[in-house]
Amino acid sequence: QYIITIDSGLEPDGGEYEIMVETDEGIAQTTYTAPDLYPQIALDGLPEQSFAEPVTVTATISTVRGVGENFVSINGEEMDIVFEAVDDTTVSAEITLDPYDFAPDGENTLTIESTDALGGTRQADAVFTVVDLPPVVEITGLSEGAVVDTGTIDVSVDIQRSQQPVEQVAYFVDDELVVTFNNPPYDYSLDILPFGAGDHTFTAELTDASESYNEEITLTSEPALFYTTSPNPTQTTT
Repeated sequence: QYIITIDSGLEPDGGEYEIMVETDEGIAQTTYTAPDLYPQIALDGLPEQSFAEPVTVTATISTVRGVGENFVSINGEEMDIVFEAVDDTTVSAEITLDPYDFAPDGENTLTIESTDALGGTRQADAVFTVVDLPPVVEITGLSEGAVVDTGTIDVSVDIQRSQQPVEQVAYFVDDELVVTFNNPPYDYSLDILPFGAGDHTFTAELTDASESYNEEITLTSEPALFYTTSPNPTQTTT
């Protein structure tokens, strides 16, 4: 019987390797699994389904050979994430994912790359998707339930957040198209008189690559706008 000691020089990365011993009389082969001393990366809190609200993912990294450098990227773009020490060999960080930061038409990849104190590097990837959400907008110049007492209203739409570029904005009053914009700013002097007195619905329709979204405001035109006073009033009994 012979005892053979092999200095393989293999990295302790948990990989499997084939070992073969050959003599004049034959060949023997077996599998060797290297110890896994590279960083261990765990992700907690990432939804399996598409999400519509911000989520917080916790990344925990254990490095038995000492803490080194850690990086977080999404779709190849590095994020500014700070890892805090849990103990001498473990660090942790919270990563907030806001669905408005990602397009809804495909998969996104969250990547954690960790290098320990001796240079051992491991990467973990996780895929997520987000719900197709409407743009977040603010309409200025009009408020819900407003009573309009002037013939012209200066209206504007401010797009505060959107997953995709807004390609077109259109204004409607009672489903009648008033104006269409292909580029910002979306400022318009709306003449309410042609629509008559009473209740109306103002609609801002925003269209992106996926679909169209409507923001509606109900308003009332002051009937006095449509009264005409005689230029020479007389004291006539009515």
